[in-house]
Amino acid sequence: MARKPFAWRLCVAATIVLCILSYTPLVIPAGVSTPTLWGLPRTLWLGLLVYVAIVAVTFVATRVHPDIDDDEGDDA
Repeated sequence: MARKPFAWRLCVAATIVLCILSYTPLVIPAGVSTPTLWGLPRTLWLGLLVYVAIVAVTFVATRVHPDIDDDEGDDA
């Protein structure tokens, strides 16, 4: 089955955007000493959200990688 590289490129772009986003004022607020959400720092919550999103994108990327062989199996 031929895989379209669009999904792979979308996964790469999403990972790059998430990595850049994790260093913006959206995650690391400027000028605010202790922003919290349910008693935990907002930076921690957003960092965990970015982490989960990267794990999800990585999972999807393993399924849509253009060089994967569908006929590949264990030789044992």
